[in-house]
This record gives sequence, structure tokens and C-alpha cells, in this order.
Amino acid sequence: VEHNNLGQLLKNLFGEITGTIAIRIKPSGRPIPSGFALSHEYALFTRTRKETTVERLERDAKQLARYKEEDEKGKFFWEMLRKAGSNSRQIDRPTMYFPIYYNEVKNSFRIPKMDFDKNKQRYIIKEDIELGEISIYPTRDDGSEGCWYLGLKRLEQRLTDLKAEVQSNEAYYVYYKRRPNKGVQPLTTWIDSKYSATEHGTALLKKLFGEREVFSYPKSIHAVVDCLKVTGIEDDAIAIDYFAGSGTTGHAIINMNNEDDGSRKYI
Repeated sequence: VEHNNLGQLLKNLFGEITGTIAIRIKPSGRPIPSGFALSHEYALFTRTRKETTVERLERDAKQLARYKEEDEKGKFFWEMLRKAGSNSRQIDRPTMYFPIYYNEVKNSFRIPKMDFDKNKQRYIIKEDIELGEISIYPTRDDGSEGCWYLGLKRLEQRLTDLKAEVQSNEAYYVYYKRRPNKGVQPLTTWIDSKYSATEHGTALLKKLFGEREVFSYPKSIHAVVDCLKVTGIEDDAIAIDYFAGSGTTGHAIINMNNEDDGSRKYI
């Protein structure tokens, strides 16, 4: 209920709210007489420097399960190189509409020499196709001009990560090896079961102290850990919590240090 007041305080101090996360703390809801059943709370983020970035979170088991194939560089899955969804037309990204030359016998790819005409917003091809090659453009299913997901420079560096497959209409689709990056960009809603304060807060304290209720409404240890990770907290940083409560922030710092042998401290 103090969400708006806290937001105004942070804006006065730091100038902006970097992000607001809704965390589902009780999936079944906490009944409130003559009101709504409370099932979430908010985490508000701000920063003192504009250049401070929001850090990514680790992929969960379900997300990692997509990367079923593996080569010498690590795990990956095949993703269509032609961009889909918004901004996927040639007129949206003209510099990402160009041909890829594919040699089916050698199973090799190359990009011809080209110059981009800013007036026409198109590439001028300056190299002929060679014997045994076919020219593949990012043509959409309706026959209109699309665009590639990767730009020219990035694609030139990843030609060995491509494959082409012929479709029933005899058109070729190009796929690239999509590999897991540093992590996933945090969503503005955290609804995973690990954020349940009942299971990973109250139940955790009962396990430590017995059945008696020592603290009211403790937070999920995982919610606090992920909040800290989003800030990009370094392995020798100090976390300050102005209201200790059940000590979940200290607990989270200890867990993080155990994971990566860090030397973070907490107040």
C-alpha cells in the first residue's frame, strides 16, 4: 500500500524509477476482509548513475532445456535466421535485407561483396554468384521482402554456424545456432514458484526455528537473491538493509557467497 509513496521518495532522491517488479508472493492470495486477496508485492529499483545497467538472471531448467544440441563451442538450438514478428520487413530494417550465397554440394555459405545505397535503401550486389551456388534472401511466407535476424557484420562472423533446409515449396530456409548468452533480461513480473513467501520464507524459518512463528511475513530467499543479482552486486560489495526483519538479506548474501566464493558483506 506504500508503493506510490515509496516511488515518490525514490524519484525525489534519485530522479527516476529504473524498474518496478511485481512479485507473486502467495499464489492463492492472502484474504483481506472487504478487499482483494493479496497475492503480490512490489520491488522498486533505482540507480545513482545512468550508465548502471540492469543485470540478467540465470536461465532456469526449462529455458536451458531448449539447447538440446552441442558442438565444440557448447550448447545451442537451431533458430530461423529470418526475423519474425515486429520490424521484420525490408522497409523496417533495409540494411538487414541482403542475399546469402549457399553451395549445397560444399554445404558452405558466403555473403557477396556489396555496397549500401542510402538513397535507394538497398544493397548493390557487386559480385556474381558462382557455379553451384544459390542465392537465398529473407523472403517472408507471403512472398514479401523480410530481413535477417542478424546484421551483416555479425553474420559474416558466424557463417559456419548456419544451415539451410529446403522446404516443401522448394524454397530454402536458413537457420543459425542460437547459443545461451549471459542470461535472460528480467521480466517485470516474477511469478515462479520459488518466489512464494509461504514456501521459501515462512516454511524456511519454521525449519530453522521450529513450528513457532518467529517473524511475520518473511520474504522468499530466492526473491531477495534475484533482486540483488539484478543490481549487479559484485563479489566484494556491501548490501545495506535498513529494516532487518528476519534477516533475509543477510541470508541471501551468505548463499551468494557460498555459490561463487564471494566476500560480500551485509549491514
